[in-house]
Amino acid sequence: TAIWNSYDQLRVKITEEDGKYIQEVQNSELEFHEYDAETIEDALKIDKKKGFEDALIRISIVKIQNKEYLLWTHNHVILDGWSVGILIQELEIGLR
Repeated sequence: TAIWNSYDQLRVKITEEDGKYIQEVQNSELEFHEYDAETIEDALKIDKKKGFEDALIRISIVKIQNKEYLLWTHNHVILDGWSVGILIQELEIGLR
């Protein structure tokens, strides 16, 4: 939650109004999704079908054969490769 609240771009929502795109920062909480899948490939297919409606980032806990995996999905509009590296470092520090 601290990371979510620290970076406005994680909470950005882009909508279209009268042919113009509007970017606004949402004050919502990060949503976590949980589901079961048979394989990683199945989990990725399920995740891809969800799309991005409320936020441009999605965190899921996927259970595959009695193991749990973190699946982090985001739209490239809000994060580049360099930014993802920083967030992963912060997440690792927060989990210690």
